[in-house]
Order: sequence, then structure tokens, then C-alpha cells
Amino acid sequence: MQECEVQYMARPDVKIFQLLTDEVCCDLLHQLLTGDDLQTQQQLATALDLNSSTVSRKMAVLEGEGVVERIGPRKAPYRVIFPSKTRELLQAGADLAQLSLESRTEWARSHAGGLRKDGMAGGNLRDRAKEGAE
Repeated sequence: MQECEVQYMARPDVKIFQLLTDEVCCDLLHQLLTGDDLQTQQQLATALDLNSSTVSRKMAVLEGEGVVERIGPRKAPYRVIFPSKTRELLQAGADLAQLSLESRTEWARSHAGGLRKDGMAGGNLRDRAKEGAE
């Protein structure tokens, strides 16, 4: 009996989230959603100051995942397939990132006071580490 090679296939929603963590993909989607309705690879590269090959690779991934499509043959402009849902998803991602940043900032503030207090009470951390090594 011959063994079959099993390839891991990520869930579609996971793949979309991975794309949205890619800064270039997000920039491309944002440009397509806020710029002219249809834009070519060269127009996207110029607008975002990116290398054309980078845009080509990223657009191929976005196209492969069904997020964007070309309107016509090769070198035709791209468009976002589900613009309102993509906009909502990008906004939700930005909102989540902002909440996360605010939470981490608050955590750092609350812990920084304790670190300062500990530092004043027993010297700075480097001095305390030296004392421990002796």
C-alpha cells in the first residue's frame, strides 16, 4: 500500500487573517478601496512606492485567496471583490490593534511605577544584578 502525502491546508478564515497581518497586502487593499476604483499593478506600485515585483507577488496571493480580481486580461486593473466586507474587516482589524495597543500601554504604565519604586528602594537593577553575582 502506497502512503499518501497529506498537505496541511489552512482554513480559509485563517488565510484571510494572515493576509491582513501582512502590511503590504493591507496597504494594497486600502489603496484599492480608497483610490480609483480600478488600478493596475503599476499604478499600485507607484501610489505605494513599492517595487512592481512585490506588488505582483502580493496581488497574486490576494487574487488566489479570492479577495481581488483582474478586470480583463494580463496587465488589466484590479478590483476588490467584496469591497464593503473588506472595508469592514480592515476597520475591525485596525480597531482591534488600537484596543490591543491601549491595553499594552496601560499595562506598561501600571508596571512601570512598581519598577521605579523597586529601583529607588534597592538601587537600579544593574547594581542589584552585580550584587547577586558577587
